[in-house]
Amino acid sequence: MEIWDAYDEHRNLIPHVLLERTAFPYPEGFYHLAVNIWVQHEDGDWLFMRRSSQKSHYPGVYELGAGGSVHQGESSLDAAKRELLEETGLAAEQMDFLFSFTEKEHFTHFDTYLVTVSCDKDALSYQAGETDAHCWVAPNEIERFLVEKPVFQNQRQQLLSYLEKESG
Repeated sequence: MEIWDAYDEHRNLIPHVLLERTAFPYPEGFYHLAVNIWVQHEDGDWLFMRRSSQKSHYPGVYELGAGGSVHQGESSLDAAKRELLEETGLAAEQMDFLFSFTEKEHFTHFDTYLVTVSCDKDALSYQAGETDAHCWVAPNEIERFLVEKPVFQNQRQQLLSYLEKESG
């Protein structure tokens, strides 16, 4: 059972209040913290992981990298490193914080990180019940991939905005 710290809508920790994953939807005004980890290979390709068909929410949808909830007492960065390892088998010491956002409809605050890896692209591992496939997408194929494959809408928009900003 996952236990999470509770936060208010402004991302302030609510002392002595914990949330359980199974208690969703939460009482009004309670949020939890989650992380997204965008993974870019040193050759420029982006990692997309396919959510397992066993997932109750959004099975078969591609996610940009890895992600998940921050456990009680865990920092956002530690959660990002843990989720990356659990969902992909990749270990990262260095991650760059990109941005935060809130999804009010899901009562969730998100932190998004970027990690650059130099791994064997076929050497990823999957977390049972979480992910079941992956693909690396070249920068010049990103827009086509985002149109042709089921990808979370917010991640589509965020990645395209990020790439536009990076291209200057």
